[in-house]
Amino acid sequence: MSYAAESPLSDAGSNDDLHDEFLGALAALGGSAGNGRLRETLEWDEARLTGTCDRHPCPLPLEQ
Repeated sequence: MSYAAESPLSDAGSNDDLHDEFLGALAALGGSAGNGRLRETLEWDEARLTGTCDRHPCPLPLEQ
């Protein structure tokens, strides 16, 4: 699944899809963003964001 910055993301079906959405959003935000901005962009709650990074190493440490 790919991320388009102009459209909200839907619920993804698999952990790999969530990770792909995360990486797409991060790229769309210029490669750097804090938790709040990523959650807002992805329309995810904190549990989904941290759970995705717990299952797949995130490229950078997420800001608290």
